[in-house]
Order: sequence, then structure tokens, then C-alpha cells
Amino acid sequence: MHVDIAGPFVESDTGYKYAISFTCGKTQYTHVYFLRAKSEALGALMNYVSDTWIKLKMPIHKIMLDNAGEFGGGLSGEGEEIQPEFKLFCKSVGIELNYSDPGNQAQNGKAERKWRTIKDGTRVYLAHSKRPVKDWTHAMKAYTYTLNRMPCRTNLMWKSPFEMLHGKKPELKHLRKWGMPCVVTQLSGVDKTNWGPKGREGFFMGYAASHANGSYVVYMPDTKRYVVSRNIKIDEGHCDAVIKSAQMTIGRLEKFEAQADELSDTADQSDAAQTDELNPQTGTADEITEAGKLFSEGAKAGKKPRTSFTSATKIGKIKLTDDDIIIWTKKIAKSP
Repeated sequence: MHVDIAGPFVESDTGYKYAISFTCGKTQYTHVYFLRAKSEALGALMNYVSDTWIKLKMPIHKIMLDNAGEFGGGLSGEGEEIQPEFKLFCKSVGIELNYSDPGNQAQNGKAERKWRTIKDGTRVYLAHSKRPVKDWTHAMKAYTYTLNRMPCRTNLMWKSPFEMLHGKKPELKHLRKWGMPCVVTQLSGVDKTNWGPKGREGFFMGYAASHANGSYVVYMPDTKRYVVSRNIKIDEGHCDAVIKSAQMTIGRLEKFEAQADELSDTADQSDAAQTDELNPQTGTADEITEAGKLFSEGAKAGKKPRTSFTSATKIGKIKLTDDDIIIWTKKIAKSP
């Protein structure tokens, strides 16, 4: 597990200034938690242990992190440990801590590179939607949600971190462009009987963690609050074409993989059929070994071979004449 803290950022509307990421070294799946101070790193680790170790039955054996005080690394001016509770908690649950050397960020390069990707994506979300900078927590959480469902080059066969973690392909139909305006229906305060509007306008701010694949977090400017609903209407005409293009690309990749598997199976069957036609009669491993010895003796005598071979199962014993030859095939390659 690779852990790192980023910040300080502009204080969000909920008072967060820092963010801590946990990236799994096996699946590349990333969890992001927000902090008001670096001293809350232990609470974020406990939340991560609850989300992965307890819920998904994935134990944590080793953590790679910076030699920073919030992680229990280094010493204070008086020579005492900083945040010893972090070390005590990891030791109590059997987690090994590996600290990078001071000033050497490359030793924790996976976490550093992941933060660069997340920051760039969050910056694009904020710039394209023209939302206030204080909404960076919602943008970062939404981008991390999308990043975990994108193909990853590090994983086998470009599988997404979600597929590596859960063993199934993620749903992509519910993905939307962050920050776009929408209308939420079936909310309190909506006039459903008279001639008033049947929905309230808001802005799409992310995906609900408790209700995946279809539930959205929407900011309501009239009440300045956030609501969770799946009854929203989004103007798909303004939807970013990149999302649709990504969905089409993933579909084409899956179709290409299926066709490649079919071609591979067809080629194997064709090779086997050609082998059977060229060598209609073959023997066992012991028969081939015995025949090879006899053939070597005949070759040393300078006898001319021919392309005919009689199976030992029919005559009981292999006897080579001066014109016999043995052809090695794929069938006997299965024998030791």
C-alpha cells in the first residue's frame, strides 16, 4: 500500500485543507480521504482499514509512506517521536511501515505519480465546469471515482482497478460530466399538482458512495445544500463527448479481445488438423524413443529414408527398414 498526503489546498466549504490517498500496489485502486489537519492521518487510515480490510476481506501487510511526522516518522526537536499513535495502531493490526528517506520522494514514487494524475484531473474538472475552487473536494472525489474505472496500463490486460478489486467489469452508463447543470425531480418542495415546475435545478457534484451505479450528489443553489438522488435529468446535449468516446473505445477493445481469442482457437485447431493429415499414425512416447534409436543406427549405416511410418501398436514392435523415417508431431509433445 502506498500512502501520501497532498496539500494544503484552498479551504473547502466543509473546512478541509488536505487530502490523503491510499493506492493498492496490486490492484492500483485508490481511495482518497479529506483532512482538516495532517494530524487526522490516523483517522483516515482507520477508515481505509474499515473500507478494505473488513468489508472486502483484503488484509494490509505493508505500507510505503513518506518520512513525515504525521505518519510517525522522524523526531521532534526534543528527540521524541511525532504521532506515535500511528505506529502503535499499525503494530497492533500487524501492518509493516516502510518510510522513504528524507528528501527522496522517488522511493514512494507510485503515490507521488498518482497524486499528479489526480491533481491534473481535478484541475480540469474545476476549469471546465467553472465551479468555485472551494468545490475541489467534490471534484477530486468524482475524478478518483472515474479513474478507478478506467483501463490501467500497470494491470494485466489493461484491466481497470475496479475490475482487479471486485473481479467484474465496472458499469459506465451512469458516468456524467462533473459540474454540469441538472434538474432533480421527486424532491420535497416541488409542486406536483399545480402548474408549477416539477423539478428543482442544481449542479451535478459527484457519485453517492452508498448507492453506486446511478445515485448522484447534487448541489441545490436555492437552499445551498447537497442532496442524493437518482431522479435527475441532465442535458445530454451538453455532455462531454470524451465520455461517450471512452465508452465506445472500451466496447471496441472488448470486441477485439473476443475476436482475437476466436482467431487463436481457430489457428490451434487448424494446426492440429494439418498435423493429423501429415502424420495419420503416431506412437506413444516409448515407441517414439525406441524408433528414434533404431533410426539413428540406420542413418549411421548410410541408408536412404522414406516418408512412411507404421505404428507399433499394430505390429507390436517397431522395425525400421533402410527406407524408414520418423516425423515428430505435436501429439507426442504432450508426453514427457
